[in-house]
Amino acid sequence: MRRLASRLYDLPPREVVHQIRRRIPLLRESQEDLHRLLNGGKMRPGRPYDFLSRYQAIIRRRHAWPPIDFAGAHVIELGCGPLLGWGPMAVFLGCARFVAVEPGYNPAIPRDPRIVERYFRPMFKDLSAIYGERLTFDAFLAAMEQRIEPVTAKFLASDLTGPFDLSLSNSCLEHIFPLAPSLQKLGELSAPGARFLHLVDFGNHRDKARPFAGLYDREPAAYIARHGQTINLHRPPDILAMFHAAGLAAALLPYYSAAESHSGPLNPYWRQRYDDDALFLKAGLFAGPVANPPPLAAP
Repeated sequence: MRRLASRLYDLPPREVVHQIRRRIPLLRESQEDLHRLLNGGKMRPGRPYDFLSRYQAIIRRRHAWPPIDFAGAHVIELGCGPLLGWGPMAVFLGCARFVAVEPGYNPAIPRDPRIVERYFRPMFKDLSAIYGERLTFDAFLAAMEQRIEPVTAKFLASDLTGPFDLSLSNSCLEHIFPLAPSLQKLGELSAPGARFLHLVDFGNHRDKARPFAGLYDREPAAYIARHGQTINLHRPPDILAMFHAAGLAAALLPYYSAAESHSGPLNPYWRQRYDDDALFLKAGLFAGPVANPPPLAAP
């Protein structure tokens, strides 16, 4: 309890409420989750399209990158969230199968009439305007039920079978423990030549104005002992090496850095292992395969 209280002291108020709800069974009910979604800022129907368009534009600035084609594809997303991540968009665009890995997934949420009307219907209208009318809204909802396969087990412990033509995640990999064997499993489940796109947020996930506050004043084990297994603290070169070791020829595409936000001390552990580019990259994309990816730097 003392450790929990110490961790909550460092978190923003909204996250404090979330952590308390996770630990009190009566407050884990779907109505609490629905309330958080319906009254929060993350239920924007255009988010999946916006994210994918933005990420692919960043990749295309540096590499030949054909737009992702969902038609007929077998897709897996790690950490899809309560609204199934890119799953609805992939279904609209004709994917054959979409595996949505989310240990906390609650099937009542996407079926709630308020979610259907305030999230999925506007999304359907947006996608129809962008890509053309491909099916009715009722057929869209039915296709989601048929083609999206929610997985509530942790990815490494799941009994999933592939192969997958495409793997995706959006601010998920930094939360996975252990990450290296999880990426190894992802590589094993990927079809030959499979494409992948993963956004990693390297910040502390506690302070938007100071995303590296508290990260680098102690070694990773000490940070995790204080804050729990919330983020794994792998830095960009670490994750790139794990992709390569898993047989996934990833390129790292920097999204943006936030060195200007950091003014605290640097523990020697971090300075001896990483340069400023690695330490202060706030968000990066790991994508592949790309033509002539840059060589992996020596550790």
